Amino acid sequence: MSQRGKICYIGIFVILLAFPFLCMSFYQTDMSVEKRYAQTLPGFRKDGKFNAAYFDEWSSYVSDHFAFRQEMATADAILLSRVFRISNTEKVVVGKHGWLYFQETLDDYLGRDLLSEREIHNCAKVLALLQEGAEAEGCQFVATIAPNKNSLYPENMPGRYVKESEENNFSHLVPELMQQGVHFVNLHEAFDSVDKVMYHKLDSHWNNEGAVLACDRLLTRLGKEHVDYTDETYHIEKNFSGDLKGMIYPKWNLLDDNVIYDREHIYSYVGDVKSTEDMMIETQNLNADGSVVMFRDSFGNALLPYVADAYGHGFFTKGVPFRTDLIRQYDADTMILEIVERHIPTLIGKVPVMPAPGRELSGTLIQMEDSQTTIRMEDMGELIAIYGEVDPACLEVDSDIYIEVDSEEEIGYYEAFPAAYLLPDEDTDLSVQYGLYLDKNTYGADRISIQVITTKDGRLYRSGLLQIEK
Repeated sequence: MSQRGKICYIGIFVILLAFPFLCMSFYQTDMSVEKRYAQTLPGFRKDGKFNAAYFDEWSSYVSDHFAFRQEMATADAILLSRVFRISNTEKVVVGKHGWLYFQETLDDYLGRDLLSEREIHNCAKVLALLQEGAEAEGCQFVATIAPNKNSLYPENMPGRYVKESEENNFSHLVPELMQQGVHFVNLHEAFDSVDKVMYHKLDSHWNNEGAVLACDRLLTRLGKEHVDYTDETYHIEKNFSGDLKGMIYPKWNLLDDNVIYDREHIYSYVGDVKSTEDMMIETQNLNADGSVVMFRDSFGNALLPYVADAYGHGFFTKGVPFRTDLIRQYDADTMILEIVERHIPTLIGKVPVMPAPGRELSGTLIQMEDSQTTIRMEDMGELIAIYGEVDPACLEVDSDIYIEVDSEEEIGYYEAFPAAYLLPDEDTDLSVQYGLYLDKNTYGADRISIQVITTKDGRLYRSGLLQIEK
C-alpha cells in the first residue's frame, strides 16, 4: 500500500471513530424506549462549589448521548440474544422462545439472599400497623403483591439458572401476613389457578387480562361492586412496547401482543395526567360511588383503569412513604396497597407517616444498661419523628417495638414501625430499625424523656434514653 493510501486509510478510520461524537450535537437519543431519563450536561460547579462527581456525570452524559448508541446496542443485542441466547445488558435475562425477564427478580427466582426471619416479621408488621391506622380512620384496607414474571412462568427461564431453594421472600411472608391478620389477596394463587399466560413476553408486567384478574380479586375481597370481565369481548393487538424490550432492543420496532377489551372505561382524569405512569393520578367517575386511595408501583399502570372505573373518586400514587393522612384528604373509604414481589424488602425501607397507635403495657420490665439502642428525633412541624436502631440483644424474631414517652404528668406507650426512617444504604441492618410519628402537642410538659421498649421472652426490655427540652 502506498504512503498516500495508508494516510487515507487512517483518515477514514479516524473519521469513523469520531463520527458518533461529531453527530452528538444534532442526534436525539430517544430515552422513552428505555423508560428512564438521560443524563443532563454536567457543570463544573454545583451548589456553589466544585462538582466532585463531574467526571462521572460527564461519562454518563456521553454514554447517553453518544450518537447511534441505541442502534449499535440493538444490533449487538439481536446478535447475542438470537444466536447465543445471552443478553448484552445486565438488566435483562434472555429466556427461551424470545421471552425476556428482569434481572432484579433473580434472587427471588433462585431463592437466594433472602430476608431474615426478623425482617419478614417486620414487613408483615408494617402492613398490619398501616391497616390498623387505615381502619382507625374508618377505611377498609387490603394489600397485595404482584408476582414476578418468572415466579409464574419459569418454563422459559434459561436452564443455567438453577434454583438454590424453592422458598423465597414471598413464600415466607404470606404465612406471616396471615399470622398478623393482614387483609391480603394472594395473586400468586389467583394466576396459578388460570391456565393462561397473562404477562407480556417482552415486558416484566401483566397484560390487561392479568390486570383485570388482579382487580377482580381485590375488589371482590373488599366487597366492592365492579364489572366482571369474564364474558367481556376483547381482541388482541400487537401494539405494546415492553420495558425489557426497550432496555435490550431500544431501536428495534418489536411490539408485544396485548389484550384490548371492547368495553370502554368510564372514569376520567382530574387535572393534567400524561399517562398511567405518572407519579400521582386523581380520577373521578360520576357513575360510581366511594373513594379509594391506592399505593402502587408500575404494576398499577395497567391496574389503575379498572380500579378507577369502580370508584367515584380515586387517588393513585407511587410515592413513599405511605401516608394515612391521604384518607381524610380524599375522604377515602378504601385503601389498597400493591407492590411487586421483588420490592418486598422496601416495605421496611421507609416508615409510613401516620399517628403512632397507643398501647398499654404490662409485665416484667428489665432496664438494659449500656445498650446499643439509639434514639433520634426530627421536628416535622405538627409531628415529631422518633427513630433509631434497637440493640439486637433486646430483640427476637417477633419482638414488637414501643416508645415510652415520660412527661412530668404521665407516661404513654406507642408502637413503632419496625422500618427505617432514613433511606437505607447497603450496609443498613433493616432488622433493628424503628420509627414512628407523634403529635407534637400530645405532651405539654417542658421536659420529656423517651426510651425504647421491646418484647422478648415474655418480658419487656427498656433501652436507650433521649431527653427533650421544649
